[in-house]
Amino acid sequence: MADKMKLAIVDLSYCCGCDIALADLGESLFSLLQEVFDLVYAPLLMSAKDYDQVDVALVTGAVRTEEDVAELKKARERCKYLVAMGSCAAFGGLPGLANLCTHEEMMQAAYRTAPTVKDAQAKLPADDIPALVDTIKPLDAYVQVDLALPGCPPPPPVFVDFVKQVLALVQG
Repeated sequence: MADKMKLAIVDLSYCCGCDIALADLGESLFSLLQEVFDLVYAPLLMSAKDYDQVDVALVTGAVRTEEDVAELKKARERCKYLVAMGSCAAFGGLPGLANLCTHEEMMQAAYRTAPTVKDAQAKLPADDIPALVDTIKPLDAYVQVDLALPGCPPPPPVFVDFVKQVLALVQG
């Protein structure tokens, strides 16, 4: 078999559901993954601080902030194949609901008018807050996406099929 492909799992603004779903697939999937991939970057699963060139970047989450845009573009520059993993990456997912209101309305709802808010007059957070993009769009609005794995999170058979197809490419 050819050398293993280098894999990075890149997280944008997300709930961690896709990463947790990967971890929940258990030892059998990780054994299959190890046949195909050398996992070099996955912030939720390992302590690597950064990555260089990789064969595959699995990108989870939505582009919600300008930091997400930069991280996504970096992933695209550093990988041969970029995979949008999950509904947020492929379609905008639940974060896309923020497109239904303005940034100001969203901040007011989160920090002033929600039933759980204790001090509706408190100052809105402003320090160290990443700049939000105007609207949430799928990853392919920003970069070329080579493959999308649908689902919230992608169901195990979809991910297993993806790994098997990559394994066939590597062995072929």
